[in-house]
Amino acid sequence: MPTLWDFIKELFLPGAVGAVAAIAALKFLSSKFVEQQLSKDLEKHKTELSQRTESLKTELSIYAHEQNVATSRVDSQRAEAIKNVYSAIRAWVNPTTIIISGSPLVNAAKETEFQFYAETAEEAHAASKRLADVLADHAIYFDEETYRELYEMSIICLEATAYFLRPIRKDIAEGKQAADSLNAIENERKKLSEVWETKLRPVNSIVTTKFRKSLGISRN
Repeated sequence: MPTLWDFIKELFLPGAVGAVAAIAALKFLSSKFVEQQLSKDLEKHKTELSQRTESLKTELSIYAHEQNVATSRVDSQRAEAIKNVYSAIRAWVNPTTIIISGSPLVNAAKETEFQFYAETAEEAHAASKRLADVLADHAIYFDEETYRELYEMSIICLEATAYFLRPIRKDIAEGKQAADSLNAIENERKKLSEVWETKLRPVNSIVTTKFRKSLGISRN
């Protein structure tokens, strides 16, 4: 005769075992589903991150290129500014040093010698005014210290040639004899020479060195 225990085993145990197995299977499947979903989400995130990284790299590359182009453009403009200002300085230095050196004419008439100084002084004075204009047009490309040195130099150039030229123009206007004018010219020539040696030549050497350094040019 079956006992109560036998009855319970036959009635409930198979169902309990099946339920446990079902729960275990459900947990396993749920775990796998979660893992797969996490894997998909992770791969999607990696893909999106990679795409964003590549996009950022492209943007940074474009930005870097634009900055390089901008820097290159500024460097080119600065080099052009240095060239123009230096050319303007030389345009003043050349006739001025010719005046300082004295008339190269040998056994020339007084009128011819006077005309030589008058023409050369006018050339130097025009060059000093042009130097001031060129410097003003290119001021943005120089640091404050260099610009101040160049500005002071241009003012000295303008004043020095103006002082030298003033008595020449006055004598021309008054119709004074060339021989009398040459004596005054000689005095002014000595003054111009002193200004060049004590004020302008040192500054000219300094700014020339700065220009070479800015352009990456060195002279051994």
